Amino acid sequence: MMLDIKLFRETPELVREGLARRQMDAAVVDEVVALDERRRRLILDVEAKKAERNAVSKEIGRMKSKEEREAKISAMRLLGDEISALDESLKQTESNLYDVMAGIPGGKTKNDIGLVRLKSRLPEDLLVRGEYAGVEVEQLFVGIHPLLLLPQVG
Repeated sequence: MMLDIKLFRETPELVREGLARRQMDAAVVDEVVALDERRRRLILDVEAKKAERNAVSKEIGRMKSKEEREAKISAMRLLGDEISALDESLKQTESNLYDVMAGIPGGKTKNDIGLVRLKSRLPEDLLVRGEYAGVEVEQLFVGIHPLLLLPQVG
């Protein structure tokens, strides 16, 4: 199971500490954060260009002048090429991000370890207890979202 990307965005120092406890290189956290930021920027760029293309396509349908219409169509072909290049870059960035995150230990799946309901929490909150790399761990789930992997206390 992979760590949630929100953990890297919101509390990268916790991930660094966890990797340091496992005697792993914490520099990978910076790489994940950088790839995530690039991915998010690319998504914004792609969506903005697609919105522009859609708006201009509607304009083209309303144009009377054939010359203006042909000029806009030509410009939209270039924009389409830009969108394709950005989409490819986005796919590559997402693949790189997944590969880097897959190499970071995040715990076992719910199927591998027992589930224990917490009496002091809402019914949908679960505490997952198990062993990872010879260390007893607990992971709190709120709904289906894992929050944090911690050494078991007590």
